[in-house]
Amino acid sequence: MLTGRPVLFITDRSESPALEVIKGFSHVITTINKAEAINAAIERLILMDPVYPAREQVSGFLWENRAAEYKKLISFLSGE
Repeated sequence: MLTGRPVLFITDRSESPALEVIKGFSHVITTINKAEAINAAIERLILMDPVYPAREQVSGFLWENRAAEYKKLISFLSGE
């Protein structure tokens, strides 16, 4: 999310949990997994003037934070 570039998010499920996570980020364009829809989304992506989020807004996406969450999950699942 801190790439400094627009993001094209292609989904085939309207109930995708990831959609809830990315909601509200103006530099993310979502589309369904159909060629025509993807083409239209790419055109919007090329023409957009995105506003990128501050680091604090996307800190949950940073690898070091994700790694800590995965470590907790693995510890829990392994019974540690």
